[in-house]
Amino acid sequence: MSRDKNSGRYSSTVSDSEILEFFRQGKRPFWGTGEIAEQFEWDHSNAHRRLEALSRESELQKIKVGSRNVVWWLPR
Repeated sequence: MSRDKNSGRYSSTVSDSEILEFFRQGKRPFWGTGEIAEQFEWDHSNAHRRLEALSRESELQKIKVGSRNVVWWLPR
């Protein structure tokens, strides 16, 4: 992540395309939020935010597994 000099906010240097490419090239068709966070060196909440945004755009699908876990995959 890099910090914007004007706003002071952090911005991701990982594009949506890079996230989706990880899913396309991945060893399996689904990934947990924590695994994505680890892959892109994000904290869990940032990973969840990015994945939720892709889900709202219909780029990813998700299902809640248990009380706190979410699994993500590419739609068919």
